[in-house]
Amino acid sequence: MKNLLPLIAASLWLTACTTTMSDASIHRRVVGTWLVEGSQPVKTIENRSDGTTVARDDGVEKARGTWQIKDGYIIVQIAGSNTESYKVVSVSSDELVILTIDGDTQFTCLRQ
Repeated sequence: MKNLLPLIAASLWLTACTTTMSDASIHRRVVGTWLVEGSQPVKTIENRSDGTTVARDDGVEKARGTWQIKDGYIIVQIAGSNTESYKVVSVSSDELVILTIDGDTQFTCLRQ
C-alpha cells in the first residue's frame, strides 16, 4: 500500500503530460534526429518536418518511410514494412520517451 501512492501519482502525471499536448505540438517537438538510448548497434532516427523518416544503424541507412502524430501516437510506415505505432509518454527539447502499442517496451531517445 505504501508504494501504491507514488505509483498512482506518477501515472496521473504521465497521463497529464500526454493529454495536454496537442498532436501539432508533439509533431513540432519530435522533428529532428534522435539517438535510441542503449541501442546496439547505435540506432538513430531522423524525423523530418515533411513527414519523412530515416533510420540508421551505426550511421548506415537501414530504412526510409513516413511518420505522423495522431491522438498522441507516433505512427511510422517504413517502405515495404508494416505500420508501427508508439505512444508518446513525454517529449521535451532533448528527450523523447515512447511506449510500444502493447505497453511492453519503453524507449528513451535523446536529441542529437
